[in-house]
Amino acid sequence: MDARLQRLADLLQNWAGQWFPPGRHADLARSLEKFASQVDAQGDWERALEILEANPSAAMRQSVLQEVLVGETYFFRDPQLWQSLRLEIIPALLEAKSSESSLSIWSLGCSSGEEPYGVALYLAHYFPQLINWRINIWASDISSVALERAKAGLYGERSMRLVPPELRRRWFTKVPQGWQIAAPLRQRVHWQEQNLCAADPPLLEGRQWDLILCRNVLIYLQPHLLGGTVERLGSKLNPQGWLILAPMEIPLHLPANLRLEQTKSQLLALRPSLKPKLEPSVAPLSPPLTPAPAPKALEEPSAPSPLGPPTLERAQASAQRAQRLADSGQLQEALWEAINSVDTCQTFIGGWLSLALVQGELELYEEALDSLQKALYLDPQSPCTYLYLTRILHTLHDPQYQRYQTIFFQLVQTLPDSAPLPYGWGLQVGEAKELLRTLTS
Repeated sequence: MDARLQRLADLLQNWAGQWFPPGRHADLARSLEKFASQVDAQGDWERALEILEANPSAAMRQSVLQEVLVGETYFFRDPQLWQSLRLEIIPALLEAKSSESSLSIWSLGCSSGEEPYGVALYLAHYFPQLINWRINIWASDISSVALERAKAGLYGERSMRLVPPELRRRWFTKVPQGWQIAAPLRQRVHWQEQNLCAADPPLLEGRQWDLILCRNVLIYLQPHLLGGTVERLGSKLNPQGWLILAPMEIPLHLPANLRLEQTKSQLLALRPSLKPKLEPSVAPLSPPLTPAPAPKALEEPSAPSPLGPPTLERAQASAQRAQRLADSGQLQEALWEAINSVDTCQTFIGGWLSLALVQGELELYEEALDSLQKALYLDPQSPCTYLYLTRILHTLHDPQYQRYQTIFFQLVQTLPDSAPLPYGWGLQVGEAKELLRTLTS
């Protein structure tokens, strides 16, 4: 381990409460190298660290944080979230807040603004009855650079790749720089530079919220701070409120003021406890699925499902349609077919694998990894799951891909190369082996 990178990690922890384990030191190296060039210390990491450890200006801190914290995002990044918002969460809030005719929503770690603008768009497009409601949407981020970009509301094609044509036509204008979100939606969102780990974050103190979106923010916190931060956020929810975290951010031991709830679209959410608890509850990290034996291949007849053969058959049909659509390049249509497959039958591993495949093609890598986690829960011995994990982690330059590659070859070592790979959409075992060898060579 490079001691200089650990010194930078310690600085980031002191400045912003952000945690950078050794696995993320490559990000720190890139940030330190860039900062060194900015202060005329090209290649001299020691000199750059001395400047940062002395008395760095706010601009210097922002420069370093910007490089390691702000990642790519895009509109409607997690289909499960947006489907749950439209079909369950927002309707439930409208019913609960009908007497007040008001909603308060907070998007944390908003980066370049796609999430809060997406919420404003959904409210305006799908819930026109809210026209006379008081809607407060706040968005916060630790990066002032990201917030300035968000305020402009300008986006390129990559950020727009999951926006349906109908919404694109209605709520965006094509401009030379890309696409600009409509002025009424820009005016609906308020922005705040904020460090969640500060003593008195302005959007946390003295406010209550109906919906808090805090996805892929807490992964930067040190593990021992996670539970207390989640409890703090939960204390700011209104009685019928919702706190949405990424699945990996949900603490194993929930704070007493929160309970875990799962939407029909398989989104895990935290809600205020119905009554005080004497003991912290233990919350699963994955949806409570019942493991079921997987068929040998998607095309083969399956054993009866506890939900009934028609349900499983519909899930298989949706997964097959998703594959055909993906093969023809219709990725958005394939995504919704794959989601329909897992919604129809949660215990059908082929649905989760088809969803992961399409998510990977759309570069929704975090979502694809979450789908593969569910597939592993259903069948820890599925070679195709390890094939997809190897491909995605290799794309992300995560060295863990080697572990999954080894498991894949162990699982298929007794299968002939001409055998179809279970759930491999026609791929043979030999072809899958060659694919991984070529990918990782």
